[in-house]
Amino acid sequence: MKKSSILTLAISCFALLFVGFVSGYYIANNYINEKPNDQFSQDNIEEHQIPKITDEHNNDSDITIASDDECIGPNTIIEYVTYYEECEHTLTTSNKAEEEIVNMKEDEFEKYIESKYLNSNIEFFSRNKIIVKMKKNHLCPNHFVIGVKDGKIAIYEIDEEGNRVLSEIVDIPISILKEIDQKKLEKGIVTDSEDEKISVLENYIS
Repeated sequence: MKKSSILTLAISCFALLFVGFVSGYYIANNYINEKPNDQFSQDNIEEHQIPKITDEHNNDSDITIASDDECIGPNTIIEYVTYYEECEHTLTTSNKAEEEIVNMKEDEFEKYIESKYLNSNIEFFSRNKIIVKMKKNHLCPNHFVIGVKDGKIAIYEIDEEGNRVLSEIVDIPISILKEIDQKKLEKGIVTDSEDEKISVLENYIS
């Protein structure tokens, strides 16, 4: 083979290798530069997806619960602090929110309380706990009143409205007692506890 043919063949092979190398480098470099753009596009799509909207429900009663932190929820604790002016006692009771007040905001609950209880105001309001303070001008339910019913000694309890509720009649006529004692019973003797009630009764039946 002639030297000129060998030289031509060698140059051709070299040229092919060079072109292949350059092409491969270009393709690889282009792929690397384009990949972050693809990833960015995917991330951009995920970031701008519209979130799903779900309703929060109370499983016990299937009531739809508002997500607003300023609303009353089904687990909100309502604490009532009541001052009884006649006996000067303060009683506190706590309960979970009733179904009818769930989802109420503070202004709505304030109107509800004012319509239900006289001399009441909201001391504290949050989704977790609400404190309501009230005043009542009668005895608290912790008292007993020893009085008269059908001419006999009777025991009365006090309900939430301050009314006397007949609890028991002692089979002893007040006519056998001294006049001063009869007048005390007719007016009603207020006792502050179960022990005091028993002690007063013993004075009249012994």
